[in-house]
Amino acid sequence: MAFTRKSKAINFNEPAKEDIYNTTSSAKSLSTTPITAPRPYFFVSEIPDTSTVHTGAGINTQRKMYAIMEGNKRIKTWGLTGAYGLNGYSNANFNTLFPQLTQFDYPLDKDDFITQVAVGKGHMAAFVTAKGYLYTGGYVDDDRWTGFMDDVQRYAFSRVSHAETITTATYSSGGASGANNFVISAVNANIVVGQQVVGFGVPSWTTVTAISGTTITFSNVLNQQAAGVYSFGRPWGPGGICAKKVYLPSSSANTSSEQWAMVLSTDSNVYACGYNGNGQMGIGNTAGPRGYWDRVPGISNIKEVYCSSYTAYAITYSGQLWGWGYNGYGHLGIGDTTQRTSPTSLVASGVHKVFQKGSDYETSFYLSNDGLAYSCGSNYYGSLGINVENTGSTNTWTVVNTTNIGTRRIIDIKATGTGTYNTTWFLCDDGAVFSCGYNGLGQVGDGTTTTRQIPTLVTQPSGFPKVDKIVVGGGSNTHFVMGVNMATGRMWSVGSFNYGAIGQAIGEPTGTWLFTDTSGRAQYPPRETLGIPSVEDGYAKIKDFFTISEPNAETTIFCLLTDGTIWVRGYGHYQAKGHKIVQHYWNANLTYHGNQYTDTAWRQVEF
Repeated sequence: MAFTRKSKAINFNEPAKEDIYNTTSSAKSLSTTPITAPRPYFFVSEIPDTSTVHTGAGINTQRKMYAIMEGNKRIKTWGLTGAYGLNGYSNANFNTLFPQLTQFDYPLDKDDFITQVAVGKGHMAAFVTAKGYLYTGGYVDDDRWTGFMDDVQRYAFSRVSHAETITTATYSSGGASGANNFVISAVNANIVVGQQVVGFGVPSWTTVTAISGTTITFSNVLNQQAAGVYSFGRPWGPGGICAKKVYLPSSSANTSSEQWAMVLSTDSNVYACGYNGNGQMGIGNTAGPRGYWDRVPGISNIKEVYCSSYTAYAITYSGQLWGWGYNGYGHLGIGDTTQRTSPTSLVASGVHKVFQKGSDYETSFYLSNDGLAYSCGSNYYGSLGINVENTGSTNTWTVVNTTNIGTRRIIDIKATGTGTYNTTWFLCDDGAVFSCGYNGLGQVGDGTTTTRQIPTLVTQPSGFPKVDKIVVGGGSNTHFVMGVNMATGRMWSVGSFNYGAIGQAIGEPTGTWLFTDTSGRAQYPPRETLGIPSVEDGYAKIKDFFTISEPNAETTIFCLLTDGTIWVRGYGHYQAKGHKIVQHYWNANLTYHGNQYTDTAWRQVEF
């Protein structure tokens, strides 16, 4: 559906009318509550069906790229997109101020649509479609994570052709640019008509059309001399391997290298591509990188996949947990710190969900089917919640201490921090929030700055409704947590200022923060903050939150609403917020100027 932004004149003293929205849209007015004062948001004649928003960062602490899926046929990106992004620009310093359409090198089929989009470290981006096609794009280094056997930057999403190598063959002769055949040797298995082929100089969507002795003919002409090893296998999409979900690792590290990716297929297998320095490909070695997608051997019946900077996890439908890759902090939980280059069984059964803090000091948690939480990995400041404070790590899965939690059931876990300053929060089924770990800026939420080794109750504002969502962010030691009641849109926060991401406390003048700790720019205990205007006025409800944080506390937080609009607050350098507005706040406690762009109030992202 084409989207056109139109302003509408509204009498704010009259009840909201349903025709504020285009009645042909799936989104309509959610309330007839009278509005008593003008509000800083605008209405549109067509609501964008913005189903998901995903964020990613890389290159350095300030270069961020964001992607959203608008409707089910289009993707838009913004932030720093130049030589590292997907808007067709080759200028490394080019920033897009608001979401702009990203092109595809191969159009979607008329009866196909996008089902999921992901963004990862180093300006990686990918999406999958309902038919099972896989598209990749963005920055590509010599890890060749996109699956095209090259390190060519892709300023548009490219449809990946080949997956799961069936056989390989070595080029012998022929194959000049413009030819569509060459002679092969050293074939390790049968090559048949209809197989996909990848290799240097082979364009996308190339298949074997004829075989005569050792001469192979392709559907497309080669675009360069074809020396090298070629891989023959099944295609992505109908008749081949259908992608269900793509996973790209995020990282707070200032790097665009060591890129890799995974895909879960509709038949519950896992495929990987890219950097393999820690065995992330799961093929029993660290050789590579691998420039084409291939199946991770030894596992099947996979329900969900998780990937941190250098480690992979997978849960089967029976609740078995597998893991492989980097294990320097013992976060695989298998009793040592040795990396695993093949999938290794970590827990035999009963695993419901995995949670990670996948930055430089890695920590892992999982929830069991009975509602208990288990943790392993880096335990600085007691962030694992196992009643131990040490400067090392724990390399076996250990149940999180429930002395304060009691019989409550844990339903969500969030962990953040880089370096050794780690903090963890636990959300329980009754809306109570508990926290442990580093508390130098009061982020644990108990009104103190005392480090906690077991989950400790967060003191929520009096009369606050049940919390059913927690959102965290922050840099190396500048963390914050936000508690949200999704039905009403009310929210509280505690911890570090984080370039305004913590929000404007209710009752304080705009641009003024009565910090508990002025030197550390922190507020504690939790205080309720301003909500999103259109939610407070009853036109929409909160659907989800997405945050991105860097080591120096640059945090941007996005909120997706049920009407398809996106709202944002926090850090805005490189136009991260997507609304073309830069704010400079001044007060007695701190000064923001130059490129430190800050918002403590929610602002609407412009489409």
